[in-house]
Amino acid sequence: MDPEDLLSLFDGERYSTGPRTEPGFPPRALWEIGYESHVMWFIELVDDAQPGSTNGALWTWGFSDPEYRLTHLSLIDYVEQLAEAYEQDRVDRRIRGWDGQPTCDIDQKAWVERADAALDQADEEVLQGRKRRVDASGEYWPDQWLISQGIDPDARAIRGADVTIAQLRAWREEGRIAAGTVHARVRAGKYSPGVEVLTLDDGTGSLRVLCTTEVMPFPLIHRARAEFEVTLLPWAAEIAAGEFVGREAPLEEAWASAVRPLPG
Repeated sequence: MDPEDLLSLFDGERYSTGPRTEPGFPPRALWEIGYESHVMWFIELVDDAQPGSTNGALWTWGFSDPEYRLTHLSLIDYVEQLAEAYEQDRVDRRIRGWDGQPTCDIDQKAWVERADAALDQADEEVLQGRKRRVDASGEYWPDQWLISQGIDPDARAIRGADVTIAQLRAWREEGRIAAGTVHARVRAGKYSPGVEVLTLDDGTGSLRVLCTTEVMPFPLIHRARAEFEVTLLPWAAEIAAGEFVGREAPLEEAWASAVRPLPG
């Protein structure tokens, strides 16, 4: 099958080369090949020439999981483990009661233990320093995952904070341009297509910041820390003063022009 035809079978937005519009979802380097009960199964598609590449490796991740987990180094390893389970009669074949369809069950705990044992025994030359756990929030994504999202890994270099949220609010009240770089923790988030409004807290105050997927093409989970280049919007002072009585206040108080995850 032609690669373009294969891509057409999948969601065009999810696998397109344009900006992603789903904050919090996996990088394009992970091609989803399976799903069950909020847990996704991926095969990694990256350039073998890239250092630390895990091209062809299998990963799992659930929507609430804090990390991606490497399960097998290749699809062949997975098929061999499945064949072993059948040969050892560890697969429960049955008919589903609700629709009469045949299905198979495998002890999940035993399956994971067997897969982990195979990775434990893998030769270091085969592993090539590969990580078996990757933080889901984006702070520690491998370079090849960032590149698949159109992110230059060097662009994530931390510049340093030069202002606090309290100072930004004070400047806005004085009528000054309120812009600068803050280090803050994510306390909450509200998603809509193409944008996410994050509630930030730097210890001096909180601020609701609009982040587009072009600025933040990686997920920031609750309590993650990051460096934000922000500019307060004209109505930020009105929101803080409660002057939107009787009319709906805008959700965002500022917009971000850059977001860089902080470790820890």
